[in-house]
Amino acid sequence: MESCPWHPRRYARQINAWLAAGNLKATIHCTLRLSQAAEAHRMQAHGGLLGKIVLIPDE
Repeated sequence: MESCPWHPRRYARQINAWLAAGNLKATIHCTLRLSQAAEAHRMQAHGGLLGKIVLIPDE
């Protein structure tokens, strides 16, 4: 990766620092069970989401 002209490791370190400092946050649109993955895929394909879809394990 160091041969890449835009140095992804350097950017990854900066992004991780922002996350640790609370300066960068992910917006979560909704949380669904893993068994609802097909629905999550349909939602993503339809568009209009205002954040990420988080999948959690089924209980």
